[in-house]
Amino acid sequence: MTSSIDVPKRTQANSLDGPFAQQPLTHDESNSYHITSAFSDAAAHAHALSGWEQSYVQLSAGRFVGTLLEINLDHLRLVRETTNKVIHERGHSQGRHRTICVPVQMNGLAYFNGLPWTINACTSLLGETDFDLITPDSLDLISISADNDRLAYTLTPGSDPAGMAGSAIIRISPRQLPALTIVLNSIFKRIAMQPEILNLAAIRRDIEESVFEVLADALYPPVDTRVPRPIYSVRRRIVQDAIEYVRSDPYGNVSVSDLCRLLHLNRRTLQEYFQDVVKFSPKQYLLAYRLGKVRSLIIDSNGPISIKDAAMRWGFWHLGEFANLYKRLFQELPSCTVGSRQSLCE
Repeated sequence: MTSSIDVPKRTQANSLDGPFAQQPLTHDESNSYHITSAFSDAAAHAHALSGWEQSYVQLSAGRFVGTLLEINLDHLRLVRETTNKVIHERGHSQGRHRTICVPVQMNGLAYFNGLPWTINACTSLLGETDFDLITPDSLDLISISADNDRLAYTLTPGSDPAGMAGSAIIRISPRQLPALTIVLNSIFKRIAMQPEILNLAAIRRDIEESVFEVLADALYPPVDTRVPRPIYSVRRRIVQDAIEYVRSDPYGNVSVSDLCRLLHLNRRTLQEYFQDVVKFSPKQYLLAYRLGKVRSLIIDSNGPISIKDAAMRWGFWHLGEFANLYKRLFQELPSCTVGSRQSLCE
């Protein structure tokens, strides 16, 4: 299991090939956003996960190799953890956060609190709740930790995510799991290549929002069509309030999760209201708003500004994807917008 409070200290590092072979990156006074650690001892691995009272015992024979790769954001912590032996993990975490563990690769069957845990399911653990885990021979796991109240508003307001209490195994359909693992994998890959992008608040917010979105899609219960909808005037007022809140932030740091908490609505309800009123989802609306801000920044800038700087200013951290989104909306590449400003494009 992984921690969601403190950044672990490097306890015992060994050289490894691949993405786990990087050096730690520190960031200002906030300790660290991105740490890579490797371990040859299961107990040292467990002790590195600060914020947890726990122990690891290696059960299967052979040389243990465990790795930790961490990304600490403003309201979210992502930890990628690999082990190559059967490990008995037990203990509990501290605080009222929730940790949701998504298996990326699992060679064999695991047991979480005595129940079988397979590749097509996530585990969820509320802080200060004891857990007991028997890992398979090989496990590649990504954990998502956040304040439980924040997750509750993001997923199902007024209760724990997906109706869970202390701990649970949550099955995910074969259709939903790939989207979840693809997004999480892409985040770790991108941060490994460009850890400096985490210095920008808009990008940290965009990464958090991407995680919350795919997590909500994966864990949402079925829609209850028996619940009556508010009249249109109420839905319109709520959407207008949301839009005004978005426009009031000069830095573009408003996310769908922020709107959910502000309006006390879950994502599915907020999306329904936006579709009714503006015919676009809140995600699409926020995306178009930010793309428009990038375009205005390019056109109205008093001096030269690079496309990369303009895009990253508004939270676009994958420049290839940004260019495609920009062209889809404005029917021209951002380079052509720059050229038009300089009277170089027809």
